[in-house]
Amino acid sequence: MGRCAWLLIALTRQAWAGVWSSSPAPCHDDESCKARLDTITSKLDELRDEMRGKHLTLQALEEIRGGILSGRRVELPSAQRQHLEKGSPLISEVTFDARHRPVSTNVSRHFQSQRVIAPNLDVRHHAFLTLKRSTPGAAKTSVPALLVIVDAESKLSIYSLDNEPLLDKFDLGHGAGRSIVQLEMSPTQENHFIVTVDDDGNIRVHNIKIVAKKQKAEGGKDKDEAEEEPKAKGKDPKEARTLNVTASLASSFTLSPGALEEARKLTVVLPIERGSQTFFVAGDSLGGLSVFFRNGTMRGRVRVTEDPGGVKGLVRGQGQQQVLFYSSHAFGFFSPSQVDLQYAPCTGWNSPLVDLAMEPGYSTGRVLLALQDGDVLVYATTRGKSKACDLALKFPHVSVLPFKLHSFRGHVMALPTPPDDMEKKDEYVREIFFFNVAAMENGYGSSPSRAITLQASFKPKQPENLALLGQPTAGAGAQGGGGDKAKSQIAIRFKDMRGVEVFDLTLRTPPPPKAAQAEGGGSSNGWDFSSIMSWFPKIGVFGIALIGVIFWNIKKVTGGGGGGGGATDLPTDDFDEELFKEKLRERRAKPGSTTGVVPVKIEVSGSRLTSALQSTMSCKCYAALVPAGPLVPHTIERRAVGPDDVAIDIKYAGICHSDVHQAREEWGSAIFPMVPGHEIGGFVTAVGPNVTSFKVGDKVGVGCMVDSCRECQSCKEGDENYCATGAVMTYNGKYKYKHCLEYTEDGGKPTYGGYAQSIVVDKNYVCRIPDNLDLAGATPLLCAGITVYSPMAYNGLKAGQKLGVAGLGGLGAMAVMIGKAWGCEVTVLSRSEGKRDEAMKELKADKFVVMSNDSDVEAAASSLDMIIDTIAAKHDIPTYLSFLRQNGKFVMVGVPAEPLDFHAFSIIPKRKTITGSLIGGIRETQEMLDFCGKHNIICPHELISGDKISESYDRVVKSDVKYRFVIDTSTF
Repeated sequence: MGRCAWLLIALTRQAWAGVWSSSPAPCHDDESCKARLDTITSKLDELRDEMRGKHLTLQALEEIRGGILSGRRVELPSAQRQHLEKGSPLISEVTFDARHRPVSTNVSRHFQSQRVIAPNLDVRHHAFLTLKRSTPGAAKTSVPALLVIVDAESKLSIYSLDNEPLLDKFDLGHGAGRSIVQLEMSPTQENHFIVTVDDDGNIRVHNIKIVAKKQKAEGGKDKDEAEEEPKAKGKDPKEARTLNVTASLASSFTLSPGALEEARKLTVVLPIERGSQTFFVAGDSLGGLSVFFRNGTMRGRVRVTEDPGGVKGLVRGQGQQQVLFYSSHAFGFFSPSQVDLQYAPCTGWNSPLVDLAMEPGYSTGRVLLALQDGDVLVYATTRGKSKACDLALKFPHVSVLPFKLHSFRGHVMALPTPPDDMEKKDEYVREIFFFNVAAMENGYGSSPSRAITLQASFKPKQPENLALLGQPTAGAGAQGGGGDKAKSQIAIRFKDMRGVEVFDLTLRTPPPPKAAQAEGGGSSNGWDFSSIMSWFPKIGVFGIALIGVIFWNIKKVTGGGGGGGGATDLPTDDFDEELFKEKLRERRAKPGSTTGVVPVKIEVSGSRLTSALQSTMSCKCYAALVPAGPLVPHTIERRAVGPDDVAIDIKYAGICHSDVHQAREEWGSAIFPMVPGHEIGGFVTAVGPNVTSFKVGDKVGVGCMVDSCRECQSCKEGDENYCATGAVMTYNGKYKYKHCLEYTEDGGKPTYGGYAQSIVVDKNYVCRIPDNLDLAGATPLLCAGITVYSPMAYNGLKAGQKLGVAGLGGLGAMAVMIGKAWGCEVTVLSRSEGKRDEAMKELKADKFVVMSNDSDVEAAASSLDMIIDTIAAKHDIPTYLSFLRQNGKFVMVGVPAEPLDFHAFSIIPKRKTITGSLIGGIRETQEMLDFCGKHNIICPHELISGDKISESYDRVVKSDVKYRFVIDTSTF
């Protein structure tokens, strides 16, 4: 560039000098002007990124507003949701974490309200008192427990689960002005007592005696039966009985102040049973653990932590042989019998520890830690036969509030509990989360996790505390009992409400965790998210949320229903995948039911990344809502047509065997709901302003990809299928690149395939289908055709050469037809004699070899130049290799489940090659379609309606199709 050109640029930029610098340095030569131009360009790039960030922020705000006004929760990326929730508590009420959306929010399905117990009491503490099965009051027809309540006046009441008061407002003797801060129950059913601790550190133990009285015995006399007395023979279990409950003081004691200047204060007490002896373990504010006998005599004390605040909590370990203690930054195992630590305490986290629980089942020695910042960590405490402190798992971060943890049936119940000193603590929604430990063992992968089985909201009620009955008892010290088949109940105390509401709790135990499967992800390099966070107007969001929640509540009152427990109507965002599967099983069980298709519509939500002036398109489709589930009617949203987009009215979609594998999650973690289909044929209905290669009415197709990075060497050479960072697949993928219109910072929106009535695709990934080809028969070419065409072209197959085709399914049939059109002599290699006529007469193959026929195998030895192996099952590779001539090539396009098994000498002596091939690039796919148009090649197929998709999947697995199923989307 000459001096005049640089001078022109310099003069033009002088007008902008005030924008970039208060005193810009003028440029005098080419070098200085070029440097200044580079600086300006760099700043413009920064502004562009900043504007893009602000634009996406506004779109997120619009999405939140729309969700609030429509009465549904919207999905936000994890980072956005966590940031907003810190300044706006209502964000947790109107959004889901997109990465960890719960499997179910259907509260009324899992929580069946039974009754409110003690509706006139201001309850402060409550717990279940478990009865023995031999107790008449604990007959098999009733829940074997009573509910123990301590009210605001420090009075004790005990109720049956039928709301019958058995002990009413018994004075616990803590004295006037004292408030009870802790209630603990006896750990076993052999003898019942309760432990209460007041705010002055006084510990009082009361024995609870339960006597079952028959209302009418033989001879007209009443008869009392002690709880421990076994049932006498001949008793009628249906006789009416009442329970008489009394309480008496057993002991009262407190911590000695100690010799230090700072008096130690009692922080927590836990009763422990050791054979026939009862001990009380007490933690104090100076980090000590003391052990007391039942009469209040101290057995000993040891200091276990130096953390400020001392011991915060105690939890029974397995078999009550040990006690877990925790402080703000440590936890460890304490032996009550030895009055000493068993192992060095575990440490290693920054945020203070708020609560601790054992993993469900107590079988692995793992400990769950709830931190003050909302994180939940899982620490493994065993390594072989030795103790360890290894961080094993981290729960999804779905709340800024710390959790109170409870183990229940393979799940961890987590109740968000704001600290007393937290700002706006009453504004945060409190929902009970059920984390599936088995799902977390499997890893999250790139798809939305299934770590949260249930997210239970009781709005407008706010749960403050809960007690469980019927939890599994793999550990001897677990309270409750009954295992997975036991009746489970949960008693919840709600904020600012009197009494305790009891629910029947229905939640299945998840299967054992499978081995975690590693899954690669696409590039996530993006613009700096922190720049958006610093700009995000929290006050504005709070205002929008506040106004929106008012509309939302009005909507629910007038007809939307509430989210509370019991038999109330569900809110508009309630859903339950498990319920869907149950309804499906019921449908299948009905006489005459064949496919078991249940019409269902679940709206897909997510960040809208198109302009507000454009509109997305609602689209009917068939989708797999859950792994291995049926393909059912569904509705999705297609994006608005962008500048480089082509909108297609889908007429036909082929069913590939890989559709079956992915819909049944046989190839690893997948994204659900899933709309399969990467053999798509239809007509153009709209194009973006930058599209010149297609026009409305064109016959087009879409194959296995809808985007790629466009920057790597493979993409630049037209091999997008081998993109260095991974192509964006037509379904079960994500729009993970920045140039994608549906790109988001948390990995991109999911892709949905061709089992639908429309699709919007970037122009660079659309192919033209020749006019002379039947559209239904041409759609399978987009996968099956290119899969066999590409290796023929790449490996230099020539007319006149001899081509072998192993397997005669959909791929094999296409290989035979394309090979014949290529000008080759085609030999079909099959394990079934029954396919000879099919290959020779229908597909016009030249030769047919039955692999079990020794004479056929011997005659075909060293006769072929190339073999296309389409077999997806285990087969004898060395025998197939023996058919190749010198320099022959064996190309694998089928994917057997087991590894290959062959000896190197199968290929070394004649310089044979074993290679593989994966579909083809867009340019090569168009070349294949033109080739098929020239030779009038389409795939033989069977046309089906949408309601036959699930049935066709089973037939595909059985190879019961010639050679492709093609779906007529007009039947949706």
